[in-house]
Amino acid sequence: MKKRKYPLSQIEEIKKRRLEEAEKVLKEKREALTQAEKDLEEKRKALNATQELKLEMIEKYYEEIKQGTTSLMMERHDSYIREVINVKLAEEKKKVDDQKKVVKEAQAELEKARQNRIKKNQELEKIHLHKEEWKKEVRKEITIEEAGVSDELGTAMHSRKMKKRK
Repeated sequence: MKKRKYPLSQIEEIKKRRLEEAEKVLKEKREALTQAEKDLEEKRKALNATQELKLEMIEKYYEEIKQGTTSLMMERHDSYIREVINVKLAEEKKKVDDQKKVVKEAQAELEKARQNRIKKNQELEKIHLHKEEWKKEVRKEITIEEAGVSDELGTAMHSRKMKKRK
């Protein structure tokens, strides 16, 4: 008897490929999120280093004030802290804030990829369930056909026996 081929096998292959692609995208998004979090941590370290530098400069400035310094030196320190350190600190804060946005976007992309993978997996599961139901139907049909063939053979054998007896 001829073996039957699942009629939706091409669709099943397409669904498998799409699931594999969704898994690949999910992996890439996880890696992107990990990298964005690493970058955020580096930018936070740079911000902390700048904040520590500012504190050190202020402490140094106050030590010089205690020891007695000229007003020109005080102005230079004050100017340096305002113009250089505060600007650098603001830049570092902006970098951290921007990187936080990048991390949030990466998290959102990861969640989209995760949902897409779940959807693709569900689609493939539906095809597998359909295939199992199809196999059951095919088995039923084969059983019915075999029963019909068996009935025909039985009838033919019975008819032959009856003719031989006559």
